[in-house]
Amino acid sequence: MNELRKQILAKRREFAKTDKYTDACGKICQYLKDLPEFKAAKHVMFYLPLFGEADVTGLYTAEKNFYIPITHGVVITPARYFPDMPMRTGEYGVIEPESPIFADKDILDFIVAPAVAADRNGNRMGFGKGCYDRFLEGLSCPRAAAIFELQLAELTPKAHDKPMDYIITEGGCVYGKH
Repeated sequence: MNELRKQILAKRREFAKTDKYTDACGKICQYLKDLPEFKAAKHVMFYLPLFGEADVTGLYTAEKNFYIPITHGVVITPARYFPDMPMRTGEYGVIEPESPIFADKDILDFIVAPAVAADRNGNRMGFGKGCYDRFLEGLSCPRAAAIFELQLAELTPKAHDKPMDYIITEGGCVYGKH
C-alpha cells in the first residue's frame, strides 16, 4: 500500500500543476452539490486542499455551516470555517484557523473527506494514520470522498477502515446512490 500511496500522491501533485486541475475541482464540487444529502445538509465538514488534493472549497456558501478538520496527533476535531478567517499551518502541514471555534462532531450532517486513493466500492485510503477512520467511528451522516479519476485504484480495506457513501471524481459519482 505504501508504494501505491507514493505513486498516486506523485501523480496527484503533477495533475495539480496542470490547466485541468481547476476545471476538475469545479466538476467535483458540482457533483457534490447535486447530491440530495448535501443539498439537505446544514452542517458540512470539508477540508482545505493540500499536496494537490481536489479543492472542494467551491462548496462554501453562507447558507450552510462549514467546518474543517483540526488534527492533533491522530484525533480530528471539527472547527467552524469562514473563507476570510485568519489561518495558520498546523500539524501535518494542514491549514487551520488561528483561533478555532470547535464543534461536536455529532452536529455534522455531511462530510467531504480527502483521500489518497479510493475505489468503486466505497473504500478510501488516506495517509495511513487512521485519523479519518477514528473520526468517522460512530457517525451516521453521509460521507463522500472527493478525488480525481487518476486516484481510483483497487483497494483491499482493513477491518478498521470506514467506507464512504460516495466516491466523487471529476467524471461523476463512481460509487454511491447515483
